[in-house]
Amino acid sequence: MFTQYVLQMVGPIGRWLLGEYTAYSTLIAPLLFVWIVFVAVGQHGVNKLRWQVRNWLSSTEGASTMDAGELVRLLEPRWQQAVQRVRWMPAAKGFWTRRATETGLRSEVGFTPPGLDKMRKALRVNRRRRQPVQAAR
Repeated sequence: MFTQYVLQMVGPIGRWLLGEYTAYSTLIAPLLFVWIVFVAVGQHGVNKLRWQVRNWLSSTEGASTMDAGELVRLLEPRWQQAVQRVRWMPAAKGFWTRRATETGLRSEVGFTPPGLDKMRKALRVNRRRRQPVQAAR
């Protein structure tokens, strides 16, 4: 019964795709697996770079009071080194990967003044949540 509802929702093209997938799943499944690996590799580089930037923000003295433009200039040498290690990044809204470029990574990671402000605010909120609770005396 549930299958009938799904088949009605997906329409004729969806029914055809589901039929082809079940008929040729031994051919389609490895292709989907390879595609997922490509997408995961591209996303992994961006996520790793994003975590590095967050760690830089946490470890930089006075980062919470600095202007975002100054912060970008201060972290720029580290950024240049880190960008050279990333080879792939997501493309086409995350459905494929492409060679990583500095400008593409800069916008994807958020290494811009507004992006760093957003990361700083998120770090402040997370620090407040992680504060140990003092026992009542």
